[in-house]
Amino acid sequence: MILNDEIDKLVIRLWGTLPISCEAIYRGGMNYVYAITLPEHKVMLKVYPPSRAYIAGSEYKMLLNAYQNGVKVPEVINFGTYKNLGFIIYHHISGEDLRFDQLNANQQVFFSTTLVENLRKFSELSAPHFGNVTEEGVTYGNWSNFLKETIKVGIENLNDAQVISKKKLVSITNYLNHYKKDLKYAGMAWGDLKSENIIVNKGEFEAIIDLESCFYGDPLISLGYLYAKEGDSPFYFSIAKSFETFIPFKIEDIYYYALIRLIRISQYLKTPMPTGKTRDPITNYFKGINIIINDIL
Repeated sequence: MILNDEIDKLVIRLWGTLPISCEAIYRGGMNYVYAITLPEHKVMLKVYPPSRAYIAGSEYKMLLNAYQNGVKVPEVINFGTYKNLGFIIYHHISGEDLRFDQLNANQQVFFSTTLVENLRKFSELSAPHFGNVTEEGVTYGNWSNFLKETIKVGIENLNDAQVISKKKLVSITNYLNHYKKDLKYAGMAWGDLKSENIIVNKGEFEAIIDLESCFYGDPLISLGYLYAKEGDSPFYFSIAKSFETFIPFKIEDIYYYALIRLIRISQYLKTPMPTGKTRDPITNYFKGINIIINDIL
């Protein structure tokens, strides 16, 4: 967390003036977000805890490249470090977090089509390697090697975390090791597709706002990650229907990538989140995981 007087000092350093107001918008597990009103405009300040301060630079570049490619994301202004924290500043976007059930039927269809079209534009971005492109770590020459290493290490971490039964762990391991996921299309994928990261204005899609976790490889991983979070929700089904016009898939593909999400975070399950926030039980947060495990059992 960054204190208000520290935000004042940062704003003075960047703009030479005190902010008119500063409102905490989000205090989550991975970062903090503040809305700052300046004399001539309003901006958003995203702050990363010390363990993830390095993300500021890579997310800034990802947002900038996406914006230049016509993807509806915030227009970035600046990034850097302040003391031991990382930060990004971007222009404020009018609207609110997505509440899919509050959209009428026509709005839901138009929203889903527009969102997936933006994900398609996002997929056109390139990267020098496969796998995660915003975090530090090993790089891979192809998507298959990234998945193999992710499964190997992830299963070990999931076993160590002891958050699911041995029987379920065996089912997950067998599924991931034996299901063959071919790469139909290589592109950039948004690794955090969820309602909290989507801004709508008057029922219409306005922007995606969090690109902390992105992959170069199979854009279908975005839909798998959404299923892990949402399960069989109207939001998931609506996005999936639009996604089929972008990349054809089977439900087994979605299960595969949803389980990839589970094992990728398993290394962190025994510790608090980077900002110190306590983690929710994994199967409470990921509604789709229980559905998948019961199905593959």
